[in-house]
Amino acid sequence: MKTRTTKALALAAWVCLIQASTAGAQDATAPRVSEVLRSATDFLAQAPGFAVHAELDFDEVISTGQKVRFNGAFDAALQRPNQMFVDYRGDRSSRRFWYDGETATLVNPESGMYAEYAFTGDIDQMIDALREDTRLTLPLSGIVRMDAYQQITSQVRRASYLGIHDVEGTPSHHLYLVGDDVDVQIWVAVGDQPLLTRVLIEYKTQPGAPQYSAVFMDWVIEKPDGKLFAVQLPKESTRIDFLSSVEGSR
Repeated sequence: MKTRTTKALALAAWVCLIQASTAGAQDATAPRVSEVLRSATDFLAQAPGFAVHAELDFDEVISTGQKVRFNGAFDAALQRPNQMFVDYRGDRSSRRFWYDGETATLVNPESGMYAEYAFTGDIDQMIDALREDTRLTLPLSGIVRMDAYQQITSQVRRASYLGIHDVEGTPSHHLYLVGDDVDVQIWVAVGDQPLLTRVLIEYKTQPGAPQYSAVFMDWVIEKPDGKLFAVQLPKESTRIDFLSSVEGSR
C-alpha cells in the first residue's frame, strides 16, 4: 500500500500536526470518524514494529507571496519500545535519524555533520524530550505514540466521514478534520490492517494557506531488521551541538 513545511528538518511538522479532535464535533458522521481513527491508532500501537515508505509534496510560500511546490520522500522503521530510524530525502534537505533507547542521532548526509542527544526511555518519552529540549519534531510522531488517539483527538472543531475513496489503488476511509489553524484530511485503508494511506494538511491561517501531503506505501507490520537501528555516520563527519543543528536547518 502507498504515504509543507519551510523547515525541512522538522519534515513538514509531519503527521504530528494532525492534532485534532472529534470531541465536540457537530457533523453526524463524527462517530464514524472516531471509529476509523481509533482502529488505525490502536493497530499501530499494538504492533511490535513496522517499516513504511512515504512520498511527500509540500508548499513553501516565497517572498513574493507565491506558493512553490517541493517534493520529498522518507523511509521509516520502528521497533517498540525504544528503537526508531528515519531516512528523509527531499528537494530542500536530507536528514537521517536514529534512536536506540539511549541516544538520538541526527545526521546531515550531505555536509557530514551530526548531533547526538543522550536520553534513556521509550519512543514516546524520547519524542517529548526532543520536542521540549531541542524543538525538533520527528516524522510520524503524531501516530506512533501509544497514546496517539488522544494526541490526534485534541483540537478538532468539526469532523466528517466522506466515504471510501481510492489512494493509489487502495480503498480507504476518507476523513475530514477541521481545526482552528489547520484542516486535515486522512485516508485509512479498509480491511483488517487499518493503515494510513494518505494525509493532506492545509495550514489555513498561514499566508497563502500552504498544504502538505504524504502518501504512505509499502507498510511492513513486523519487527524490522535490527541493522536499521545501527547509526551509520559519513566517512568524513563532524559532531556539532544538537540544538545548533536544528537552528541551522531553518
